[in-house]
Amino acid sequence: LLTNPIGLIVGGALAVFNRLFGRKAKEYKDIGMQVEIGNESSGQIYKDWIKKGGAYRSDKTGTEYENIDSSLVDYFNESAFTIQKSFGEIASKMGLNADAISGFSQSYKISLKGMNEKQQQEALAKAMVKYAEDAVKYSYGDVSKYSLEGEDTLTTFTRMASAVENVAYWFDALGSSAEQTAAMF
Repeated sequence: LLTNPIGLIVGGALAVFNRLFGRKAKEYKDIGMQVEIGNESSGQIYKDWIKKGGAYRSDKTGTEYENIDSSLVDYFNESAFTIQKSFGEIASKMGLNADAISGFSQSYKISLKGMNEKQQQEALAKAMVKYAEDAVKYSYGDVSKYSLEGEDTLTTFTRMASAVENVAYWFDALGSSAEQTAAMF
């Protein structure tokens, strides 16, 4: 059909029509995960796409969703539990309510587009660090005013707990308490 002159004209006309009114193939703009991290983690994989329109047809966009693998849900649940338990114990050393962090959950969008497997694992680890920082800030307040230069929230919180523990140790060793010492002055 396309070897005779009429076939060439029809083929050319269809190509021009498609450029003016058609759409290109679907392109993925972003691929990643939308997750709710906490004791009952859940989430889905998202794929944001676009089909570029022709000169007289607008672009079309959308998102495809898939369930995330159950092993990833388990990873988020176990990591959240460990973070809550660990920082609850640290808070307890400072005389704060250890249970204040229990049950904390937060939603995150994690882009994984263009990443190899190792980079994807690093992105998930960064999301868990962000979750830990958010959990501490939400549960115990913003500790950044006590941070040393270059220190992140988690390091500041841990350092503060260690300092409080050291002070308590020395008060116990001296047979006194902070309240008794303050009353002397």
